[in-house]
Amino acid sequence: MRLLTFLILFFSMSDLVYASYDFQEEISHSPSSSVSSKKHSADFKWTEIEEDVSEAMSVFLLSFSKAYESFSKETLKLTFNSKEEWLEATFKEEEQDFKAQKTPIWLLQAFDQESKIVIGVATVEPDQNNATTTLYIRQMAVHPSHQKKGIGKGIIDVIEKRFSAQGFKDIVLLAREVNQPAIDFYTKTGFESHGYKHPDYEGKPYIGFKKSIPAFQ
Repeated sequence: MRLLTFLILFFSMSDLVYASYDFQEEISHSPSSSVSSKKHSADFKWTEIEEDVSEAMSVFLLSFSKAYESFSKETLKLTFNSKEEWLEATFKEEEQDFKAQKTPIWLLQAFDQESKIVIGVATVEPDQNNATTTLYIRQMAVHPSHQKKGIGKGIIDVIEKRFSAQGFKDIVLLAREVNQPAIDFYTKTGFESHGYKHPDYEGKPYIGFKKSIPAFQ
C-alpha cells in the first residue's frame, strides 16, 4: 500500500470545515496500472453557485475528449455533428443546470495545491428514483495530466463523507459502454455493475453502477 495525503477543503452554506486525511491507494505492480510514486496533494472545495466554474468545465472537456478520442461519433451513437459539439453542449448544460438549481445540484472541484488550478471535478444530485437516500453522480472528470494520481478516488471519498453525514446510503452513476477506463476506475473504487437506469438515458449505451456509502465515525 502507498499513502497519498490529501488536504480537504469543503464548504457548506453555513460553515467552513477544514480537515486533512490520509488516503490509501493499493498500487498494482503491473506497469499498465502503476501510478506516480511521489505524493500528490489536492484541495477539494464545494462550489457556490455564484462562483465562476468555467475552469471546471474545461477539465470536463479535456478529460472526455481524451476518453473518446479514438471513437467515431457513429460508435458513440451521437446525434450531434461532431464529438466536440456533443461535449460542449453536454457540459454547457451541466453548467446551466448547476447555476439554475431547479433541483439541488452540488459541484465539487479539486485544486492542485501548488498551481491552484482545477484538476478534478464532479457534479452530484439526489437520484430521481430515490431522492432521500441515493445520490447520483451526474458527471465526474480528472484532468488528463493528473489522472492515475489518486485524485478521482479522493473525489469519491469526499463525496461519500459529506453525504453519509446527510443520511445518504448509496451512490449510483452511469458510464458509457465504450469508456473502459471509467468502468475500470469505478470498479476499483467499489462500485458494482447494477441495473440502475436514469430516465434521461433510457435506451442509450450506458452501464449502471451502484455503491453503498460506508459508515464514517
